[in-house]
Amino acid sequence: MSDLAIEEKQGIQVLVLGHSDDDIQTFVRVLEPIAHPLSFRRIRNLNELGETLSAIRQQIVIANDKPEGDILGTIETCKAPPCDVPFIVVSDDSHVNATEEAAIELMQAGVQDYVFKDRLYRLLWAVQREVIRLCQRREAQEAEKQARRVEKRLAGLLDIAHDAIIATDAAQRIIVFNKGAERIFGYSAEEINGRLLAILMPARFASSHRRHVSTAVYRS
Repeated sequence: MSDLAIEEKQGIQVLVLGHSDDDIQTFVRVLEPIAHPLSFRRIRNLNELGETLSAIRQQIVIANDKPEGDILGTIETCKAPPCDVPFIVVSDDSHVNATEEAAIELMQAGVQDYVFKDRLYRLLWAVQREVIRLCQRREAQEAEKQARRVEKRLAGLLDIAHDAIIATDAAQRIIVFNKGAERIFGYSAEEINGRLLAILMPARFASSHRRHVSTAVYRS
């Protein structure tokens, strides 16, 4: 089973910091329309959050704006590589009583969204957006892993080929030089990669090669 399939099966873990169990039950109800599976875990302090962020699973943090400890430091922990976990604040204050300065400071620190408890419909929008981003990020990571596996497999096939296989970039610089090419031309891949293909041309063919290359570049 691929990493992406495992991630899909496990779903996304929502880490709730600074909120009560009743709050968590409310969040569960509000976020129920989200199709992607979510699991919820209450986090009691910053140390527990730091330990939990080391997990492989995809995660979203929902925190109170007045948790025990340093919330700005907490945000920094969540956003630091390799975590880069989405951080959403749900404030106990109503939108009437809250000050803009608090929300602005947290948004500048890296919070994805700032939601008031009397406007929890915005929490659904915020979490749905981050779920989509996490899924897209995971798909991109899986595609990159697959590309590396294919590249490694291709490199193995090139190395067992008896013939010389050489590839260049648009500037005619060598980017692939297999074992067969090493045997025929006497250069190692380390020596030749990045150099112009013309270095492999016999002197009598050099001018003809340059002419053909310049013509091909001009036409492109």
